[in-house]
Amino acid sequence: QFSGEIPIKLINFNDKKEKGLHDQIVTMVTNIIELKKKSNATNLKTDQELLSRQIDAIEIQINILLYDLYGLSQKEQKIIEDNLK
Repeated sequence: QFSGEIPIKLINFNDKKEKGLHDQIVTMVTNIIELKKKSNATNLKTDQELLSRQIDAIEIQINILLYDLYGLSQKEQKIIEDNLK
């Protein structure tokens, strides 16, 4: 169970690394939204499964970028991943 506040990272848009990570995350989230629209629009199970796998892959990439953005250690990343399962 979670107790406490969830830290929210404020992006320093003057920092090239932070801005770059932010921009990549925004692009990936936009891609997920489009893939979900396509998935909802198709009745073919195989297409839905393919789109779902693509969404899952992008979500993993987003998590990696977020870990970098927050400066999380491998140990902290493992704790998060173990709790997401």
